[in-house]
Amino acid sequence: MSALKALKKLNTQSQGEASNPFAFINKNLTAIVFALSELSEKMKERERTIWLSTLDFEKQFGYSQKAQAQLRHKGLLPYSKPFGGSIFYKLKDIEEIFEAGIVPSNKQILEQTQ
Repeated sequence: MSALKALKKLNTQSQGEASNPFAFINKNLTAIVFALSELSEKMKERERTIWLSTLDFEKQFGYSQKAQAQLRHKGLLPYSKPFGGSIFYKLKDIEEIFEAGIVPSNKQILEQTQ
């Protein structure tokens, strides 16, 4: 049963429980926690499955297809080639590479040394 269906079901069942507000709140909180957990898992799954083509990569990050090829050949850019000719990149991999290359500002360096 999906989380939304569970919430609707609890809502219709709970209407007769107006005399016991704690039972009503407890049931609805349980359903909300379940719905949030399910939504969180779906979001994590979606993050793992975002793939960019070489053209998408070029449009989004400004690296030409030639620059991408050079980075792939140097082993700096992980990729997938599932259909023989087309190349795809995981968005999460690209973001991790960019995060690893962050250079701190002078202010951040000074704060770390104090």
